[in-house]
Amino acid sequence: ISVPEFEGIILGLIKQRVLWPPEMSEDESQPLCKSINHVVGMPSASFPLAASGLTLVEGVAPNCGDCKLAEWDSHPTRKGPWCQEQFVLAVLADLEGDGSMAPALLTYQRSGLKAAKQYLGGFARKRQPAFSVVTKFALTPNKRGSVAYATPVISRLGETDTDMWEAYGENYLAIRSFLQTPRTDDAEE
Repeated sequence: ISVPEFEGIILGLIKQRVLWPPEMSEDESQPLCKSINHVVGMPSASFPLAASGLTLVEGVAPNCGDCKLAEWDSHPTRKGPWCQEQFVLAVLADLEGDGSMAPALLTYQRSGLKAAKQYLGGFARKRQPAFSVVTKFALTPNKRGSVAYATPVISRLGETDTDMWEAYGENYLAIRSFLQTPRTDDAEE
């Protein structure tokens, strides 16, 4: 579904990391490494081991904090870290605009992280759950030279029913658990 904006309730944040090849091609490709919990990585066979500064031990997942690819200017072709931080928001979203909410995942990375960090930071400072309000998600179109892009806009609408908070919390924990459970390739089994 593609919508210009929608309303939803943020159930919670799942931090992740992803390392893509330095140059993306038209061909479908898999990440060189992925961290489903922002703590340990799952490197592929194409992982740039020498650039990472890691020593891989079979059966032991490498710690993201020890990897040099998350450091600034580690990317081989542009400024910034090669390994990108991702904020995955578990939301109940009204994508149809009819008032019915369904679970959805929104992933923010690179320039989109700023909006997500600012919005979620307000809840952290007040020690308030993000599901205490209904949130509006939208995009603002921009252009720099010939490059068209959009920046996310996240804003508060109204408060949610406090009687639903326990259910929102339980849904978030279930979604986070599912997303942070390592999967195996069916072909391997």
